[in-house]
Amino acid sequence: VLLGFLRINPWNNSALCSTFEKALRMGEDEKKDRFQCNLQHVAQQSQMDWFEDFLTDLRRARKRDDVRLESIGFGAKMRQVAIGSNFQKLPINAVLQAFRSARTR
Repeated sequence: VLLGFLRINPWNNSALCSTFEKALRMGEDEKKDRFQCNLQHVAQQSQMDWFEDFLTDLRRARKRDDVRLESIGFGAKMRQVAIGSNFQKLPINAVLQAFRSARTR
């Protein structure tokens, strides 16, 4: 968790403005302390650690029990997709057969 950040609710205009003002008026020492705190955390976390923590938080925040998360793609193109728990993947052979027999694509 980045402890050096200023917490903002983007839907609360007055709080947003006051937080921006606080950031603009912040002293250099406090800015440096906050930056060092965040830098230390980021330096100790890999991208995979962040991704796993994010998924854990996402699963905890999930409100519906009939939804599950699936990873789709590879590497930087990997995405998490929420799908219904009764979702079933199409059989590969059926997809290949339909693709091969299709006249237009």
